[in-house]
Amino acid sequence: MINKTYVCIFYVLAAEALALPLLNPYLQKNASFSHGVNFAVAGSTSLSKSVLLQNRIVQPATNSSLSVQFNWFKNHLQTLCSFKTECAHILKNALFMVGEIGGNDFNYAFLQRKTLDEARSLVPHVVHQVVDIADVSISNHLVKLT
Repeated sequence: MINKTYVCIFYVLAAEALALPLLNPYLQKNASFSHGVNFAVAGSTSLSKSVLLQNRIVQPATNSSLSVQFNWFKNHLQTLCSFKTECAHILKNALFMVGEIGGNDFNYAFLQRKTLDEARSLVPHVVHQVVDIADVSISNHLVKLT
């Protein structure tokens, strides 16, 4: 398993190597988003808190699941543009990156001593959530695959 610290260090080093500015977190008050915005939350999950609780898994770190972060993205986009064509122009050269989604769903399950079968039962739900967000993004022309 890759430690999140290493992933964070890799991100910082890659950004520096490409001369890209680090992005401010969406929830940071009075932050500048002139170069972009970061919606990621450490410790977040793919599945919502309620779905995890249905599986007797407590999400101790945050309530900012993938769908919450995606809603932040959509809300932020509405502050930048009013029409699809205007949004398309803004997003034309944007980098939309989704990574490492779903790992914490399983981390929390195992840390709470769930069996392998219990953790495995989450797989279809996690995959469905990630695919659903990607599908909504693509079908609403929020992102374009090239």
